[in-house]
Amino acid sequence: MKVLTQYLTTIFGTNMFLEEFVSYRSLPMYLSENYQMIRLRLYTDEYLLVLPKELNKFNISALKKQLGQIQRYTNLRPVLVIDRLRLVQRNALIQAGIAFIVPGKQLFIPQCVMDLSETESQVETYGDHFSVAAQVVFSYLLLHRITETNAHSLSDELRYSVPTINRAFKELCYRKLLYTIGNGTRKQYRIEDIRVYWEKGKEFLFDPVKSRRYVKMNFGHSKFQMSNDLALSRLSDLSGGNICFYAASAQTVKQIDPQHILNEYDVFDHDYCVVEVFRYDPKLLSNSHYIDVISLYAQFKDHRDERVQIEIESLVKEILW
Repeated sequence: MKVLTQYLTTIFGTNMFLEEFVSYRSLPMYLSENYQMIRLRLYTDEYLLVLPKELNKFNISALKKQLGQIQRYTNLRPVLVIDRLRLVQRNALIQAGIAFIVPGKQLFIPQCVMDLSETESQVETYGDHFSVAAQVVFSYLLLHRITETNAHSLSDELRYSVPTINRAFKELCYRKLLYTIGNGTRKQYRIEDIRVYWEKGKEFLFDPVKSRRYVKMNFGHSKFQMSNDLALSRLSDLSGGNICFYAASAQTVKQIDPQHILNEYDVFDHDYCVVEVFRYDPKLLSNSHYIDVISLYAQFKDHRDERVQIEIESLVKEILW
């Protein structure tokens, strides 16, 4: 499930939302017992991810029939999720018009998107902001002053697969931030001018905060990095507010004792702080007590206060250059 979520997030970014499918009672027993299902929303369309609990025999006609029945009962377009596919099986699914996902490797959803190669995506249009993986790769290269690399080298340093890194590289090339040299296994990705790379790339940064949790002050923040106002006030000359902000990945946030989590309407009855759930693990980009300066910049880049804008720009220049 984690690999599937990361793969879809890499491709669709904030345009993707997953939630548990709860209407199993509307299905015949043989369907509800044989498949796990997850509701998927892409842009304005909704799909139903269908995960076979067992797939001992790959039978296209049977799969097509059962997926058709699932669509009739749920009124959602089914997408088969399967761990691995041989080339002949993949081609058979495409010929039958069956949408499918092989997490981390391939994706085929007619009328929406196709990703049938582990190294190249068929999607050529990108929005006003980076995808999640592209922002992480953009930031990592800048923070570590890496001006030439390849997908395999960077995959060893980041917890992303080679296909994911390749898709991020492709997006950065599309945005004219990286350039390629060599071909095939010798292909390298290069930054021509690292200051120009930053000036052009910072326009595509998105605020990394996905959601926020309000927690009691004594929740135990040693695993969490300072972020937002708290980080900016500690790293600059600006005075901070009265609220402490910390950042963490969704996985780390799950480790907080539920007894320490507050309802947002009850926070004023307690001493509390805010834990910001990042769209990526902030520790990928910083191993200090603070989030990295690029993520911090992304949090404040559209701030209304001109003093904050000046201070965050100054802080970036001081740390990066």
